[in-house]
This record gives sequence, structure tokens and C-alpha cells, in this order.
Amino acid sequence: MWSISLVALVTSVAGVWLGFVRLAANRSAGRKGLSPFRGWMRWHHVIGLFASIIVVTWILSGWLSMDHGRLFSIGKPAATESVNFASAAAWGKLSAREISLLPARVREIEWFAFDGRIYRRERLDLTSQRLSLAADATQAPEPGRAFLQPDEVTAAVRRLAANCLPAVAVNVIDDYPVHSAMPNAPVYRSVCGDIWFHVDGASGAMLEKLDASRRAYRWAYGALHTLDFPSLIARPLLRTALIVTLCGLGFAFAVTAMVIAWRRLRRPPQAP
Repeated sequence: MWSISLVALVTSVAGVWLGFVRLAANRSAGRKGLSPFRGWMRWHHVIGLFASIIVVTWILSGWLSMDHGRLFSIGKPAATESVNFASAAAWGKLSAREISLLPARVREIEWFAFDGRIYRRERLDLTSQRLSLAADATQAPEPGRAFLQPDEVTAAVRRLAANCLPAVAVNVIDDYPVHSAMPNAPVYRSVCGDIWFHVDGASGAMLEKLDASRRAYRWAYGALHTLDFPSLIARPLLRTALIVTLCGLGFAFAVTAMVIAWRRLRRPPQAP
């Protein structure tokens, strides 16, 4: 798929180049209009002059969606970093009461290790939860809260890198958006020099490790493919209208190409 998409990208770039060469030749010859062609070829040429940007950037970003570390970093922590991030937790110290405690209204219970401690996560429904430190044989359970706190995330991230700034919650319309698997749960960002760590405040999971390469990938793939620019995310109706318009333009361009190809295939072979 990666190789086929690359061929499609090269072919599209060649088609755009030829389209503008024809436009320049038409102007040099002193003809009126944008295209020297007639009929469906004229429609294909004119629409392509305007649709070329969305066609090429869509294929380019689609090709980059299958990069998987070929040109850009993968954005995931190494296995050793994941182990150090969670740190060793004394699972054997969990009390029998902690394991058998099943409060009312709880749909799911999960225990996870985070910064050397074990947390108890009680899912109440799809959008709410209760989080607490798990009680062991010598410790009473702490009062429940919804999510991890920034200072907890900061302490855990500082196991991985030096000079880390305090963790802060990522804004919904941030330039580098990231979302928790649980709706409305915070995702914390801790900046450690050139490396950014994103941590899920609901589950303690390390979601992303962004270096300069991965931050460039966010714009080369994510922004081009989904138009999730912050200015457009803040204006959802404008973003939707723009996406529909560009998709319609691309669809019209594709239809003209299919009609031309079908007519070419149906053309009877000429005698040598």
C-alpha cells in the first residue's frame, strides 16, 4: 500500500505539472480561456487547475499515514521508557478487601501501576469515573477523585527525562491536539527540552512521545488530511463547509477523469 500510494503521488504531481504546462502554452499562444481542450478534456483540465492542491495534498497525507517510522519518528516511547514510567509496583501488597470491594453503580474496575504506585480506576459510565490509590494491607483507601493530578504526572515523567516542566492539561484547540480514550478526561503535557510527553489523566497511559520529527508529522499528515488546524477546529461549521467543498471539487475532477478513461477504452483500435 505504501508503494502504490507513492506511485499515485508521483503520477498526481506529474499530472498537475502537465496541467500548468498546458495552461502556460495556451496563454503563450494568445488564446482565451484556461484550457486549449474541448469537451470533457476541457472540464478535466480546468477543474484540475483548481482541484490540484486538494488532490495532491490528500494523496500526500494519505501516503504519510502509512509512514510507520520510515520518514518520521513513530511517536511512541521505547519499551524501557514505558517500564520506567510506570515503575515497579508491589502488586502482592494489595489487600483481599481491595480486590473484592465492588461498590454500587460501578461498571468496571481496573488497577494500573503509575509512578511506582497502584491506582484503582472505577468506571461509572462512559463519561465518568472514580480514581484512587489502591489500599494495601497497611493503608486505608484514599478518598476518590476523577483523574490524575498534574503533580503526579510531572513526578512520573521526570523518571524519563531531565529538565521537565510541570505538566499542564492540553487545550482542546491546541496546535498539537491529543485526546483521552474517555470523553472529557484531561490529557497532560510535560515538556522536557525538545521532547514532549502526553499522558492520559484518566488511565495513566503514555499516549505520545513527540520529538521535533513527530511534531512535523502532525502538520504533514494530520493537518493536511483532516484540516484540524486550530483556527478551523474553533469554527466547526466553517471547517465542515470547507471539507465538503473540497471533497466535491475532488469528486468532480475524478468523474471527468473516469469519463475520459472510459471513452478512451471504448475507442476502436486503429489499423496500423
